[in-house]
Amino acid sequence: MKKIIIYAMLLFVTANALGQQINPNQPLTRQDYLKKSKTQKKTAWILLGGGTAVALERQY
Repeated sequence: MKKIIIYAMLLFVTANALGQQINPNQPLTRQDYLKKSKTQKKTAWILLGGGTAVALERQY
């Protein structure tokens, strides 16, 4: 029982320490959002291609 409590406390402290900032120091610029959008689109195409390849492979 003690171990469970210790692990739970460690989990909560770690999650809190690694969480997002509430008030970031610098507001994000338009360039930051454009870069994020480009990265998300690239990731989406890669995942779509991978999923399509897996689906086609399973048919044969």
